[in-house]
Amino acid sequence: MAAKTTRKRSGRSTGARRGRPPGSGISDLSRILFSPHVGGVLLVLVAVFTLLSLLTSARGNLVGAWIEWLRGLFGMGVWLVPVVTGMLGVWLVVRAIEQMSNLPWQKPIGLILLFLVFLTGATLLLPMEVRSALAGKGDAGGRTGLVLANGLQSTLSIWGAWAAITAVGITGFVLLTDRWLVNSWAAFNEWLILREEERKALGAVRPAVPLASGIIPFWKKLFAVVAPVSSMSC
Repeated sequence: MAAKTTRKRSGRSTGARRGRPPGSGISDLSRILFSPHVGGVLLVLVAVFTLLSLLTSARGNLVGAWIEWLRGLFGMGVWLVPVVTGMLGVWLVVRAIEQMSNLPWQKPIGLILLFLVFLTGATLLLPMEVRSALAGKGDAGGRTGLVLANGLQSTLSIWGAWAAITAVGITGFVLLTDRWLVNSWAAFNEWLILREEERKALGAVRPAVPLASGIIPFWKKLFAVVAPVSSMSC
């Protein structure tokens, strides 16, 4: 009986293993790695690693290759990469830990738009003839800014490109600040109204006429002494 029971249990376990879909371990691992909180932590770590790599002068082969790749991709915007990735990582972590599925997505979108506007604008400042060479060396907005700037300029002309990135920049700033601008404008208007009311209230109150103290000012005493002397000299 014990042998039959053992055989039945082993058969059930074998059947369970056979019934498990292949690659489920890989899918579980990928689900964990690509979960919002893990992705946010990874972005924060990448931001810290990139910032420390930019600040240090002694770089190894791996760190040097990482910075050169970022510099070629984003140009001068490489210094903004830690800021962008760090803020995106914090946003993902807060959204996952606090379970705030309704956390405004406008802020990360606005941050990315402003970053792209910086890359494109820095590249548009360069003349068309030297733009490719300088961007390839990690200047201006790098290869990303070069693609965006050339695409906009060939489609909309140089002034159209500047108008487009200006509109995108304003949109990104509004998305990033959310209702901060609206609240600030409302607070400023309220302050102006209060100041106007205070000014009107102070203007309506007439100052009281000062009462005589009976004390002669010093300058009047001086003139009272000088006047008789001058009359006597005459």
